[in-house]
Amino acid sequence: MKFVSTSWLHRICIGCISTSFYSSITVDIRANDTAKTAEDMLKLPPRPPRPALPASKLPLSFIPHERIAFVGNSTAERMNLFGNFETRLLLRFPKQELVIRNFSRPADEVSVRQRANDYTKLDDPVAAFGADTYFCFFGFNESFTGGSGVEKFKTDYANYLDEMKQKYPRDDAGDSPRFILVSPMAFESTGDPLAPEGKVENNNLQIYAEATKQLAQEKGLAYIDLLQPTMKLFAEKEGAQFTINGCHVNEAGDKAVAEVLEKVLFGDPAVYASADVFEKLRKAVVDKSWVHLQDYRMLNGWYVYGGRRTFDTETFPREYV
Repeated sequence: MKFVSTSWLHRICIGCISTSFYSSITVDIRANDTAKTAEDMLKLPPRPPRPALPASKLPLSFIPHERIAFVGNSTAERMNLFGNFETRLLLRFPKQELVIRNFSRPADEVSVRQRANDYTKLDDPVAAFGADTYFCFFGFNESFTGGSGVEKFKTDYANYLDEMKQKYPRDDAGDSPRFILVSPMAFESTGDPLAPEGKVENNNLQIYAEATKQLAQEKGLAYIDLLQPTMKLFAEKEGAQFTINGCHVNEAGDKAVAEVLEKVLFGDPAVYASADVFEKLRKAVVDKSWVHLQDYRMLNGWYVYGGRRTFDTETFPREYV
């Protein structure tokens, strides 16, 4: 099979990431082949029924080849930079051969998820991936409305879950994915006199963490409390130890969040083969996440699927495939 594309991304990673349902599927783009339109190439293949999922309860378990998606705010989005939680999942469940993609964005809320014009006109990356399980990281951005906004948050979150079930079934049979609800993490007091001290922020975050927990109980979903463990951790030392600004994790913070997630999800942390093995896999995870970022959140997306695509409706979609 011959692959021809002007996209540098294709030349380095056409076997690494795909916008199709199965990540191993690649696209046959032959030179001077005008028979296939870009839209034809972006059509999803048939999705046969998937195996039944374990219950959404802790400790969590996975089916072989389970497809896991992270959605939500910057707590998850910054995992793209460091990869600690994903690495732990892959090492803890090597036989399951999990497939993990991160669709989070820093400003995302359950009711406000801004995207470029016509973002899904060519292809919807979330639909193309077809996740079995979603880890949902919401509540931090919404917490700025304080206690007055918490009931709206719960209503919007419930609507979001219903929307995701309807819009992104696991297969063509319409089976619903499962959801793991994660509370916002704590705000770290950095010691910067120009930055918030964190008391008001953490009081608000507690309200939204509790609301997330209540929603999980009402829906029969697994819930992960990130707030209390990170609040305790952040209080051990003064200054910005785990974040760059109080709310966005640095590398140490990402590692700490990963450890909390693993402990809550599965109990005692697993003992991995060696630090060298962990680090090699973590670097591969970070590389993969960068490649995936170019698909679901490319920086020049307005040219590819947005307003400036009007003057070229063929080249840019082919570059996107």
